Amino acid sequence: MSFTRTTGTNDPLANGGNGSPANQYETFELDYVPWLNVRFILQYDVYQVVANNQSPFNLSNANFPNSPGFPNVKASDNNTWVVGLWMDF
Repeated sequence: MSFTRTTGTNDPLANGGNGSPANQYETFELDYVPWLNVRFILQYDVYQVVANNQSPFNLSNANFPNSPGFPNVKASDNNTWVVGLWMDF
């Protein structure tokens, strides 16, 4: 399990929205190693804050968090499952 928080200066041109690159999420990972050179990975990312707006959308003209066309968007809309296979030869 890991916790990640990114911060930085506001730059609307580079980051869109209000310009903040701030994100906050936790990563849960489960690994299974059946052999020395093989690893199966199951990972889940849980977002609490995206672009400092509680929103997964990076739109400079949107009125977050309840912009027209994107009602009730929230950071948890970015939650992600990752399934992977790592092999070393």
